[in-house]
Amino acid sequence: MRYFFKEALRGFLPDEILAKEKHGFGLPVGPWLLSHPSLNSLARQALESLKSRRIVRADFLDALFNRYLAEHPGYYVRWSGL
Repeated sequence: MRYFFKEALRGFLPDEILAKEKHGFGLPVGPWLLSHPSLNSLARQALESLKSRRIVRADFLDALFNRYLAEHPGYYVRWSGL
């Protein structure tokens, strides 16, 4: 579908616009986790399950919630391909 629109706008938009790579968009996950306790709890429960099954390192998840989230809440997750 994207190819169709690019071809339809060829000659109207500059070539550098038509040739640029697709980019995702950011979501303010950190601020949401800090300002919505129920979302924070849901995320923690889901990740604790991964930790208890040893899918993700326990020390990484502990640092994620106890240190990194407080230090860098403005980090935006990049979602692409949606």
